[in-house]
Amino acid sequence: MNIHWLRYQKDKPFSILFKYPLSDFIPSSELSVHFTNLGNIMQEKLNGGAWVFKYLKKSDMLYQLKYIPPVHHAFFKTIRSSKEVQDCGPLPEDSEGD
Repeated sequence: MNIHWLRYQKDKPFSILFKYPLSDFIPSSELSVHFTNLGNIMQEKLNGGAWVFKYLKKSDMLYQLKYIPPVHHAFFKTIRSSKEVQDCGPLPEDSEGD
C-alpha cells in the first residue's frame, strides 16, 4: 500500500499524520519526528581561522568602498591580506550529475 494522504498540523510541529486509504472512516496514523537527544555532534571547522585574501583583492575591495554604506567600512578595512596567498582559481565542476 502507498501513502495517499499527508497532513501537517501547526499545533503538532513534530508530527506527520498520514493515511494509506483515502477513507474518512479509517483514522490517520502519526509519525513522530521529534528528536529528544542527539548528543553532542562534533564537526570539523571548515577553515583553520580568519580568511586571508590576496593583497590585490583587498585593494580592489577598498577601492569599492565608495559604493558600500559607511557602516560596513570598518569590516572591509580590517580584512587580513598577504602577497603570499595563492589563488586557488575556480572550483572544479561537480561530475556527479553526469
